[in-house]
Amino acid sequence: MTKPLNPSDLKARGYFSTDYQAVLADGVTLEDAMKPEFWSHINSHVPAKLQRFDRIQIIPEDGTWFADLIVLSTGRGYAKTALVNRMEIGETAEPVEAASTEVIWRGPSLKWCVERRSDKTRLKTNCESRHAAEVEALQYERIAA
Repeated sequence: MTKPLNPSDLKARGYFSTDYQAVLADGVTLEDAMKPEFWSHINSHVPAKLQRFDRIQIIPEDGTWFADLIVLSTGRGYAKTALVNRMEIGETAEPVEAASTEVIWRGPSLKWCVERRSDKTRLKTNCESRHAAEVEALQYERIAA
C-alpha cells in the first residue's frame, strides 16, 4: 500500500523554491545562459541567490522565444541548470517598415516601442501589442509630415 502524502509536505509554490525571469541581452543565446558560469555574478554572494529547484524563465530581448530552466545545483560563482522547455513565439521583433519610424520589441520592461530611425530616439514605449505601436507610429508619421 502506498503511503499518502503528509499534509505538512504540501507547500505553496515558492515555499521551497523561487521563480525568476531573466531577459537576455542581444547576442546572448540560450546555450550561453545554460553555462554554469553565466550565473557567476548572481551566485557570487553568500547566501547564493539561486537555489536548487528554482525556476528561471529566459526571454531574449527581441521576444522571439522563451525557455524555462530549473536549477540543479549551485555554488559560489555558478549555477547548473537544465532545460525544461523552450517555445518559439509567433510574433517576432522584426521592425515595421515606415519612412521615419520603426516598431520593435524591446523586452518585457519596455515592450513594443516606436523609435525614430534617424537617431533611435524612443518616441513611445510600453505598447501592449505590435498593432498598438503601429498605430502610434502612424500618428507620429502624420504629425511629422
